[in-house]
Amino acid sequence: MKPSQDKEKLLKAGELAKLTSMLVSTIRFYTKLGLLTADGYTPGQYNLYAKDKALKRLRQIEDLKQRRFTLDEISERLSVKVSK
Repeated sequence: MKPSQDKEKLLKAGELAKLTSMLVSTIRFYTKLGLLTADGYTPGQYNLYAKDKALKRLRQIEDLKQRRFTLDEISERLSVKVSK
């Protein structure tokens, strides 16, 4: 999907990291595991994330982590198969 096709603002991992106070590497890790999905790509193939959707998902993940769920348990609760 091209950013011009989507009405919602798409953010790079670094921009998302600033909004959430997370490390970029954490966002990339969650993406690699399948807990967070990219909604598009830059011409250089960097992931782009729909702002509201990604913020909601990251809040869900962090909430479950604070409640001491493992990443496998989080993926089950969020109905995602974690790739290892």
